[in-house]
Amino acid sequence: MMRVYIAAAAAGFLALAALMGIGRFAYTPILPLMEAEGVGELKAGWLASANYIGYFLGAFAGGSLMAGRLRWITVVVLTGLTVLLMGLTESSVAWSLLRFTAGFLGGVGFVWTAGLILPILQRAKHAPYWIGLLYGGVGFGIFLSGFAVPRFAGAEEAWEAAWIGMGLLVCIAAVVILLLYPKQTEAKSHTASVQPASDGDRRRERTLYTAYFLEGFGYIIFATFIVSILAGTGGLDTDPAVIWMFVGIGAVPSCLFWAWIGARVTKQSALIWAYAAQTIGVLIPALTGNLSLLLVSAVLFGGTFMGITMMTISLAHEEFPGKRQKATGNLTALYGIGQVLGPLAASALLLYAAEAVVFVTASGILTAAGLLMIAFRRQNKST
Repeated sequence: MMRVYIAAAAAGFLALAALMGIGRFAYTPILPLMEAEGVGELKAGWLASANYIGYFLGAFAGGSLMAGRLRWITVVVLTGLTVLLMGLTESSVAWSLLRFTAGFLGGVGFVWTAGLILPILQRAKHAPYWIGLLYGGVGFGIFLSGFAVPRFAGAEEAWEAAWIGMGLLVCIAAVVILLLYPKQTEAKSHTASVQPASDGDRRRERTLYTAYFLEGFGYIIFATFIVSILAGTGGLDTDPAVIWMFVGIGAVPSCLFWAWIGARVTKQSALIWAYAAQTIGVLIPALTGNLSLLLVSAVLFGGTFMGITMMTISLAHEEFPGKRQKATGNLTALYGIGQVLGPLAASALLLYAAEAVVFVTASGILTAAGLLMIAFRRQNKST
C-alpha cells in the first residue's frame, strides 16, 4: 500500500503544482515583464480577476461533475495549453479568455485532485502529513515559476517566451502524472448525509465563512501584485522574481508544518497563529524595502496561505460532518469571490494611493479574518 500512497501523493502534488502554482500563479512573476511592454495596472488587475472568476466557477463545476483519471489529466493538459497560448497572442480579449479558462480549469482540477487523492491518503498512517505533502505541490509550482520565468524570458525579458516555457512545463507534468497514477489507484468517494444544523452551527459557519472570504480577498492582493510593485520601485538589488521564489520555498513545507502544529494545539489555534504570521508578512513591504526583510515577508506569506486553506477545509469537515461537501463548496465559493474582488480593489487603489497603502489594506483585512477565528474558537467553547 505504501507504493500506492506515494504514487497518489506524487501525482496530486504535481497536479497542484501545475494547476495552481503555474496555471494560476505564474502570472505574478510574468506580470512585470508584460507591464514593461505597456500593460497597465487596470488591465493587470482585470486579467487577474478574470482568472479568479474562472476559478470560482470552476470550483462549483468541479463539485458537480464526475471526476475521473483521464478527465483530471486532460484538465492539466488543457491548463498547459492556456498558459502556452498566452505567449502567442497580444490580444487583450484573448488574454482575458485564456486567464478565465485557466482559472476555470484550475478550480475544476483543484476539486478533482481532492476528490481523487484525499480518499487514498486518508487511509494512510499519519494521514494529515500525507495530505500536507499533497498540498505542498502548490508551493513547489510557485517556486518553480519564480525560478523558471526569468530563465525562459532571457536577457531580452521576453514575456512571450516565459508563458510558452511555463505552458510546456505543465504539459510535461501531465505526462508524469499519467505515468504515476495508474487506473487501479482510483478510490471511490462517499457522500455524507446532510444533518439539520443548530443555531450554534449556523453562527459558527457564518464566522468561518466570513474569515475565509476575507482571507481570499486579502492574500490575493499580495500574491498578485508583490512582484509587480517591487519591480516598479526599482530599489531591489536582485530580480523581484526571487521574492516569488521565496514564497514558493515557504509554501512547499507549510502544510506539513501546520499539520504538525494543529496536532499539538488545535486547528483553531493553529489557524489564528497562521493568520497572525500572514498579516505580518503582508505588512512588511509597506514598512521597508530591505531585501532580507522582504524575503522574510515572502516566506511568511508562502508559509501560511496554503496552510490556512488546508486547515480551514479540514476544520469545516470536523465541525460540520453532516454536510462536508456543502461546507467545502461554500468556503471555496466565498474564497473565490474574495479573490475576484481583491485584485480589482487593489488596482483601483493603486491609481490614487502609494503602493504601501495596498499592503496596509491587505494586512488590515487579514487581521479582521484572524479576529473572526478568535471569535470562532470562543463560539465553540460556549456551545
